[in-house]
Amino acid sequence: MSEPTVLVTGGAGFIGSHLIDTLLAEGHCVVCLDNFNDFYSPRRKRQHVEPHLDNANFTLVEADIRNRDTVLAVFEHHRPTHVAHLAAMANVRYSIERAALYAEVNVQGTVNMLDGARAVGAENFLMASTSAIYGKAPVTPFTEELAVNEPLAPYPATKKAAELLGHAYHNMFSMNITAVRYFNVYGPRVRPDTIAWIVMRAIQTGKSFTLYDEGEMFRDWTYIDDIIAGTTAALFQPVGYEVVNLGRGEPSGSAIL
Repeated sequence: MSEPTVLVTGGAGFIGSHLIDTLLAEGHCVVCLDNFNDFYSPRRKRQHVEPHLDNANFTLVEADIRNRDTVLAVFEHHRPTHVAHLAAMANVRYSIERAALYAEVNVQGTVNMLDGARAVGAENFLMASTSAIYGKAPVTPFTEELAVNEPLAPYPATKKAAELLGHAYHNMFSMNITAVRYFNVYGPRVRPDTIAWIVMRAIQTGKSFTLYDEGEMFRDWTYIDDIIAGTTAALFQPVGYEVVNLGRGEPSGSAIL
């Protein structure tokens, strides 16, 4: 029996590159799709995948998920058995003035990916979602049963739309789709726009930084290795349609990080 072929979008990013490291170490064939945009340094992202360029089980495709014809061609050529769709425009604050861009990438890009997976009969489709989808939910800890109908910015709104599209494709085409809601991931290669990176750099350089909400915020910091363990478990366990929170479950205040 041949090993699965996994298509990882956003594979040169923080979480994506760690996922690819793990998949290759386990002997899977991996197709990394990334457009190396300049949201943060493309050079950093290239460094993430550079160690695998000579690996026979690794294929790098430089493409944009908004390009429907290209996405469908990638699926047709590589015929992945599993999909880890991690590519997205992230960051709540950055999305506020850029709703059109976030809709193009996070909604239309996801439609293109779903259609590609459907065309080749992929066994399981995992999509990355976000804890920001809970907005100002009145109770904690957040559970998957909570209503998430009041997003506070375009980023979580587009992620909610992607989840709904996944449910529609499951309903219409019996696709196995799992949406994993990540909670404040940190660790090696963390994105430079995240609070974890900003605080660590401030400590290193002795410079000040801005804490919003008067510092009275709590976040569920989750180490990258735990996120990858949960992601790989969900990737290879088709369950119809499911939404899963991936986090530590012990929110900490800003004073801790």
